[in-house]
Amino acid sequence: MAATMNNKSIPATRYNFALVFFVALGSFTYGFNASILGTVFSLAPFFSYFHLDLTGPGADYANSMIGAMNGLLSAGGIIGCLLMTKLADKFGRKRTIQGICAICVVSVIFQAAAVHIAMLLVGRFLNGLG
Repeated sequence: MAATMNNKSIPATRYNFALVFFVALGSFTYGFNASILGTVFSLAPFFSYFHLDLTGPGADYANSMIGAMNGLLSAGGIIGCLLMTKLADKFGRKRTIQGICAICVVSVIFQAAAVHIAMLLVGRFLNGLG
């Protein structure tokens, strides 16, 4: 099995399959991060930990924070797409990818160790950026 690109045949080697697999992991992790909080939003301990009240006068604030948590991941992704091409041209692909990985590690630490809603929001944005 071989693909054709510009009239050249690309062999179906293990290396090529591994390369495509690892490239696809980026899309998988972005989709996973985009959807993972959906299950967390249904858990009562999440709301009590961050002092979000879904009923009464605090419901608007809680709904705004849920929207912000979802929206900041996408906003970070948009900004990341625009920035990463320029950074790759300036610093090279290898260094840019290393920087993106560092941003992702920091974002996961922020999200996992969040003690305040703002820390979680910053983590979500950085996760989208990376």
